[in-house]
Amino acid sequence: MLPYIDKTYRTLPRERVFFGWQRAAAFGIEVLASKPNLFKGYFIASPTFLTNKRIADVGKLLDKTTILDNYVYFTLGKVEAWSLDSTNSLAELLKKKASNKLKWKYDLFDHENHYSTTIVTMNKGLKAFFKEYPPIRYYSFSQFNKDGGIIGLKRLFKNRGERYQISKEVHSDTKRYLFLLAVRENEFTIFSELENEFPNFLASFSRDNMFERFGQFYVKHSAYNKAIQYYKKGVQKFPKSVRLQTRLEEAYKLLRN
Repeated sequence: MLPYIDKTYRTLPRERVFFGWQRAAAFGIEVLASKPNLFKGYFIASPTFLTNKRIADVGKLLDKTTILDNYVYFTLGKVEAWSLDSTNSLAELLKKKASNKLKWKYDLFDHENHYSTTIVTMNKGLKAFFKEYPPIRYYSFSQFNKDGGIIGLKRLFKNRGERYQISKEVHSDTKRYLFLLAVRENEFTIFSELENEFPNFLASFSRDNMFERFGQFYVKHSAYNKAIQYYKKGVQKFPKSVRLQTRLEEAYKLLRN
């Protein structure tokens, strides 16, 4: 079946995921132990018949493996007493043996039950497994710098493009987030670095208020020539914008003073 699907449809075999609930969930653990590379992601909801042998087989796999390129996400509701011991045993085994060999997470829910874990597991599993797919957004430059700054950002998008067979260029949303973050954190040096790296981006906006916002940031840091050049581009793009014409006149006055 899998070869037929891969041949007939546009798939990424390296990104194949398994989802199972109840007995199928426990079967997923068995597949992981016997053929881990068949699926890259395993989403396991409310496993039943998670036998000692199945758990032990996962331990044997970890004992003989240096690293596994898999993500395992398994869940249970606390009300599911019939599976609590076995699922907790799997979690304990992974704590002891998975270490840096395997990416995994176990959620024991207070407010989910045997029928609701399916939706939550699929939703959270997909979000975690494909977390690199949405455009990257930084909420602080400390995290941005921790990831390697612009060089690290370009590397992340290169890896993203290779993994999902999409563009390797930095996404326009990410660029916008970074420029706005620079204004919010008053980081003019980083703002200038971003401008040098993405020279045409600031002129790509479809609203005049964005030109005003970034133009005022130039003015705030006494970069009047930059502000004038930028406002001119804005006026050319939005010739009826009174706000940009006003800001351009103000920048000329500041430069003369």
